[in-house]
Amino acid sequence: MEAGERHSELLTRAQCRALRGIAIVMIVVHNVARHMPGNIDVNEYSLDINNTRAFFAALSHPGYELVQQLFSFLGHYGVPLFVFLTGYGLVKKYELGSTAEVKRWPFIREHYFKLLTLIFIGMMTLFAVSALGYVYNFASGGFEFRPRHWLLNTMWWPEQASMIVNFVSNKMSRFAYMGPYWYFGFAFQLYVLYRLVLYTRRHGTRWAWLVPMAVAVLSHAAMLLAWWAGEKRFISYLRYNALMGALPLAMGVLAARYERVLPLPGAWWRAAVVAVCAAAVPLMNFELNLWLLSPIAVVAGGVAAVTLCGRRVTAALAWLGDVSAMMFVLHPIVRHVFYRPGHHIDVYLLLGIYLAATVALAALYQHVYTKCRRSR
Repeated sequence: MEAGERHSELLTRAQCRALRGIAIVMIVVHNVARHMPGNIDVNEYSLDINNTRAFFAALSHPGYELVQQLFSFLGHYGVPLFVFLTGYGLVKKYELGSTAEVKRWPFIREHYFKLLTLIFIGMMTLFAVSALGYVYNFASGGFEFRPRHWLLNTMWWPEQASMIVNFVSNKMSRFAYMGPYWYFGFAFQLYVLYRLVLYTRRHGTRWAWLVPMAVAVLSHAAMLLAWWAGEKRFISYLRYNALMGALPLAMGVLAARYERVLPLPGAWWRAAVVAVCAAAVPLMNFELNLWLLSPIAVVAGGVAAVTLCGRRVTAALAWLGDVSAMMFVLHPIVRHVFYRPGHHIDVYLLLGIYLAATVALAALYQHVYTKCRRSR
């Protein structure tokens, strides 16, 4: 396709699945790499320029842990890719792919129970593994019994299942061990935001583009105000909730609504976009406004990159995208079993075992889950 040529879709279904595959690998590897020796602290919820300096110091003097450090510092950017795909997919399904008006409460109820099903799968598996208490010790080459006492704190279960855990003020200290399960409450907020604020079938009016842009601008302003007020803990709290996803969600909504009028650059231009965005994202971590806007570069680079992939690479990544929900649910459990601080094992061997075990377990769960749904 020549530069400037108009097209019907920004991303095909296979490319959407492939981009989801890229995002889940970034998140899964990030969530263990950031806990390993040699990691670089992340700027996901708050900006610390010292972390950015440490990252560039690692780039200027690359060592054996460089790939781990790349995932540790940048892997969390898989989240805005997921959020972008959420907005893009919702518009495709409910505004462009359906002829009927989507009712508010049936929509919210449907997506609540979809997320609750995934939470239930993760919670029950986590409960079983943690109650048994077996973890793998690479030093001895066998499993050891180490029961977890956090299960006695029963308040986590109803807070997580009701999707209010993101609003719990001391969530970060109480549930740090649980890691990424906060994302389910975050995703539910985005679904509510989409249906109550962003959803429209009148694409010919100015509101179709003005409302998503206004939501993105207001979220940016709210986080700036929190920062200027000296409330760095509060900006972290805000970014555990829907405000962090407002910008990439709005990008996904707008991309789906107006993709038919957007020119798709040629391959060389898309490669240039990937290169520029790859360099820009870490540099944007030096300044507050740019840091808040960095999802723009992440999404632009991710979309350009996935459109450059060949058919076989796209198919492989798309398969990962198909099991991405189960990978997200299960990877904290795999980490719980296979990783403990102090394990003396090669960093990349550990990452490889962890990623392979996560993919295999997710594929098994996805197969069983699909069979159960079809048998209803």
